[in-house]
Amino acid sequence: MKIEIIWEQGGLLKRMSGALSEEEFLLSSVQVLADPRFDDIRFVINDFLQVTGSGFSRGMLPYLAAIQYESKATQSRCRVIFVSRDESILALIKDALATRDLDHFEVCTAPTVEAARDWLKKQPVLS
Repeated sequence: MKIEIIWEQGGLLKRMSGALSEEEFLLSSVQVLADPRFDDIRFVINDFLQVTGSGFSRGMLPYLAAIQYESKATQSRCRVIFVSRDESILALIKDALATRDLDHFEVCTAPTVEAARDWLKKQPVLS
């Protein structure tokens, strides 16, 4: 497994490859939150296209939702895009982030990083 965090103007691209565990993904999210640059970003693109397998389970859902909730409390002007064609990964992400009890970032999924960037360009600025 490899997770590459690429800070860009206005946001970041988190590119994952190989076999990815829940712990690795959640730890990388916590690392992003701890970075002072997080306060100024407007988007996070999570690119799962090169992930060859994941150990994701429904057990990670509360942790992912909690991280999203904590993030939103400190950074409310950010959008999060999950890029994948793996239906099992997308289903788990959507389940976690569709929890109606928590106020999450605006989240979407996209089939490619380019589609994610195109979607971002069409969105109004969050205040």
